[in-house]
Amino acid sequence: MPLFSKRRSHAQGSANSTFIAPRWNSRVWTLLGLLCLTAVVGAQVPASAQAGSEVNKEEAYSIDNPAPQRPVLESLKASAKAQGVTLWDAIEGYAQEAAGRMEDSCDRSGDSNSVPQTTLSSESKLETSLGLDLGASELWATDPTAADSSSAELEQYCDLLETYPHPVEIDGIDIDELIDLNRISETKRITLEQAIDRYGTQMDFVDAVAELRSAYPDDYAGAAIVSGGSSAWIAFKGKIPSDAFSLAETISVPIRLIGNRGFSESELKQTIDEASLQLFGRKDVSEGFGSYDQETGIVTLEVRLADAVSSTEAATWVSRLSLPVPANPRITIGVKVVPDLGTHQAGTIRRDCKNYVSDNVCTPWPEYVEDDNMRGGGLFQDRQTCTAGFTVTGPNGFTGNSSAGHCADSPSATTAEYRNQATEDFSSTEVDVQGFHEGSNGDLAYYTDGSMTALPTFYYDTGKTRAVNSVANPVVGANVCKFGRTTGFTCDEIQSLNNTVTYDDGGVTGSQVQTNEGNAKVGDSGGPWFYGNAAFGLTCCSRGTGFFGLSVRDLFTPASKLNTQFSVEVFKQ
Repeated sequence: MPLFSKRRSHAQGSANSTFIAPRWNSRVWTLLGLLCLTAVVGAQVPASAQAGSEVNKEEAYSIDNPAPQRPVLESLKASAKAQGVTLWDAIEGYAQEAAGRMEDSCDRSGDSNSVPQTTLSSESKLETSLGLDLGASELWATDPTAADSSSAELEQYCDLLETYPHPVEIDGIDIDELIDLNRISETKRITLEQAIDRYGTQMDFVDAVAELRSAYPDDYAGAAIVSGGSSAWIAFKGKIPSDAFSLAETISVPIRLIGNRGFSESELKQTIDEASLQLFGRKDVSEGFGSYDQETGIVTLEVRLADAVSSTEAATWVSRLSLPVPANPRITIGVKVVPDLGTHQAGTIRRDCKNYVSDNVCTPWPEYVEDDNMRGGGLFQDRQTCTAGFTVTGPNGFTGNSSAGHCADSPSATTAEYRNQATEDFSSTEVDVQGFHEGSNGDLAYYTDGSMTALPTFYYDTGKTRAVNSVANPVVGANVCKFGRTTGFTCDEIQSLNNTVTYDDGGVTGSQVQTNEGNAKVGDSGGPWFYGNAAFGLTCCSRGTGFFGLSVRDLFTPASKLNTQFSVEVFKQ
């Protein structure tokens, strides 16, 4: 059972949620000389809890893995330089050539039911000459590039190719990842070559961390990609498990394994959840945000006091707190009073606005081909002007879609309108809200697929789709991208995990992943966070004002929480 009582959870119901603008506490403005008021609460550990205890020193081992070899990309770099084009132009040209040859192999003679007349031997040659991995993905039961592929196998491949583009890899990096790396390079103002070198193997690290977190839930203490993507570390509460060494050796970046950290990620999460629930639920707290430092074990709770709190009371407010003492003495809790947190849900937009640009300004979506397939990244209209997250599957053949919980938060409305990205001739369907939640497992909702057919795909950019083949657990330092109907396709770096946030109603939303920047705007709520073909999460909200050091940052709920809360999973191919 979740630690939090559900902030707002419902078996059925939907609603339009309004944009919550940052507010400033006028009384706290008068206390700028006192702010931020801070106290360390977790240090109040009973002497009995420390008696006879000994803090072990951390142990660390460095594994200097060599950088991966990328001969095809090196060839493309040289070709791009010789032709006076960008590296991305060269990559895109190679990918298009590969995709085109695969489609050519499926040319049919005569009617639409005829078997393709060519074999795939040309693709095998292409794979050898260009270093492209054109082999089968999980979608295909057989390898269509095999020399002995039967006509039936080839026919199946060609049928599927009409709906799902066959993945193309260059030196082990999927083309969809390269698209994201190109956008990441633009965001970070580095070259594409630098982005590939720094982050091209990040999913290997993310997958390794997920394996260790699952195998050692009580001992795993955190992980991060650091030094601009040039190295990474993984920590454990106690001794380093032996299989962590073997896993670390498979990752093409230097890895630092740390043991005897003294606390685990699960202990940090339990501490921040319990303390946030107690502190943020107080009537004299208007806003709250909780975070922790996974290297030091310090949990920090920031609050904006209610207007009713006088200047005199505010000056001594922190010192009068009584918070729970962490069970692990290596974890401490600090409390800060700040002028404003700027916490607000990414929110919704005008009902008649298909593409939000700025306040009260809307422009139409470009025209796209109409179809009856439902995807992630589509549009929720009518009462809910949000962005769809990922399509989902569940028990008994259930298929549907997902979004943010605050987009569906109203027992009085049990349906919504889903639309694909289009203008006048858009495909749409009425869907039923199956459940929504704003609490310990994040900000989530899920829906039926109405009269449409849900596919394991999503819009990663305006009018552009890709498939989902995995659900990834966020890791600090990993770069991820998002799509929202307002701000489109943007990328950012993960800064922290398991954050807690509250608004004026006093409820607590937990399990939030915080990024370094703030790109999401009204209408983006519920939209997908991803990297390549991996689903990472759904947009929740933003925090920060840009003033007094309060950097604007986005928050999203891990996609894995859909299964935790509703027993549905992201639809994967």
